[in-house]
Amino acid sequence: MTEEHVASIFEGKDVEEAITKGLQALGLRRDEVDVEILHRGSRGFLGIGAVPARVRLVPKSQEQAEAEVQTPAAEEASPGEKPVETYAAEILEGIVRRMGFDARVNAYWGTAEPGEKRPLVLNIEGRDLGLLIGHHAETLSALQYLMRAIVNQYTHRWMNIVVDVENYRQRRKENLRRLALRMAEQVARTGRPVVLEAMPAADRRLIHIALRDHPDVYTVSVGKEPRRKVTIRPKSELKDKGK
Repeated sequence: MTEEHVASIFEGKDVEEAITKGLQALGLRRDEVDVEILHRGSRGFLGIGAVPARVRLVPKSQEQAEAEVQTPAAEEASPGEKPVETYAAEILEGIVRRMGFDARVNAYWGTAEPGEKRPLVLNIEGRDLGLLIGHHAETLSALQYLMRAIVNQYTHRWMNIVVDVENYRQRRKENLRRLALRMAEQVARTGRPVVLEAMPAADRRLIHIALRDHPDVYTVSVGKEPRRKVTIRPKSELKDKGK
């Protein structure tokens, strides 16, 4: 390990912000570091006595990072503890049942996106589960945030946890991809940009990914949260500006 690849401690208002700051400072991706949560932080009372979250980031060797992207962390649990898949499924199933839903959780290892760790997917299955998704998937995102915190505490390291309801995320991903391609064809045909409806950051990211290699259009996000939108623009305007 080189001299610059040493453990570093970073702070933020929560764990996710502390990790993000650390990755930016180190110039690394999330799958290229081991994350140790030192303190989850506290908001205090009315903002008084707030304590920042603290994490230690330890860069991995290239060989270690490549191996972990491809290999699920089935060995995460210590001897005598439950496998992480079983533990996470039981915890989430207990939460949704206490929320009044008759559902079960199917845990499985998903496919890693480029540059990311292979996710542990917790798919909630049952009937009449629309309320678990919520408007713009806000409830689903809250459940995912909660489960990441719980599972990370159990394993003492950051894991890529994805919470889904009846494969909603995959269906949403396909719908957004089709929308992106359809609007891109319109922009390429007319030469006029198209502004999509306001979307959460995760949905905007899917649009950007779907069109990042498109030969005729490019995408930019405009506006402020929660009304931030993706604009699809013709690449021809970039050529005109370059003249």
